Amino acid sequence: LAMRISFVDQTKATAEASAAINHAGGLLSSSDDSAILHQTTSFTFINPIWEVSESFKDMRMGATMDCYLNGYNDPRISKYFRAASKDGKYHGVRNGMTSIPKDAYVAAASGMNFAQNDNMQWMNAAEAYFLLAEAKLRLNLGSETVKTYYEAGVRTSFSSKGVSGVDAYLA
Repeated sequence: LAMRISFVDQTKATAEASAAINHAGGLLSSSDDSAILHQTTSFTFINPIWEVSESFKDMRMGATMDCYLNGYNDPRISKYFRAASKDGKYHGVRNGMTSIPKDAYVAAASGMNFAQNDNMQWMNAAEAYFLLAEAKLRLNLGSETVKTYYEAGVRTSFSSKGVSGVDAYLA
């Protein structure tokens, strides 16, 4: 949350980010640390991202994600999104489109890759590393370089998705 206010109140952002970075409990640092609401035998729920993406058909890959994931041949694409049913490829939709009905693009655009009963992830360690990179870049906080934090985030993301090829991707 501190990084979200860093352009509005840098002093407050610096104080809060420092408190988080230096907290005795530490930050998320591996996939095992990720904050996840797990399905259990005594507690089940419908994954809300599945609900919006597949039950309501109201969420599809954005054009920006399409550009990055396809443009960099990112091997995580199939972990984040499902291929479009129309052609089996990954496609996004421009944000804010209001001139076409969703039925016109649902089959042509990639839906989120979640199952109805998947666990619900709130925060993952990869995001913590990206936030550390941002804190270092904007506020000069943390003991590592921006590059070190960023690459740790990418490596943790690949690991958490069970995808290989992180070295080639970073290169």
